[in-house]
Amino acid sequence: MLYQYQTAVDDTDDSEDYTSNTVKVQGICPSGWRVPSHQDWIDLEVALDSDANTDTGSTSWQKHTVGAKAKVGGTSGLNIVMAGSRAGNNNFYARGLGADFWSATEDGDDAWERRFDISRDDIYRKKYSKRGGFSV
Repeated sequence: MLYQYQTAVDDTDDSEDYTSNTVKVQGICPSGWRVPSHQDWIDLEVALDSDANTDTGSTSWQKHTVGAKAKVGGTSGLNIVMAGSRAGNNNFYARGLGADFWSATEDGDDAWERRFDISRDDIYRKKYSKRGGFSV
């Protein structure tokens, strides 16, 4: 499923602040699970590749092997499926070719995300409009 940020984090309480890199947000996840923070994604990247970039402000393709290890058939067992994404204009993209995942960490009208691409071994870190539709 592809979710807008507000739905993914169940952001119905305007008093909540998800800007922290370590905030714990259950959102739409089952009991005992949560939407990962930006820091959680970095921790996963480092766990899968000790050369991963730990700079929390870094955006771009991360130049490590996390994507290869996390995708279906990779060595991590995560088996990330290339579910594509939905842009803020409601167009769908990259089904079968890529996947975008939310983090619970927002920055104004945007939130941190991770992008996997079937043809790349690394992953992309960036902020994207909360109107997009991504996996969790």
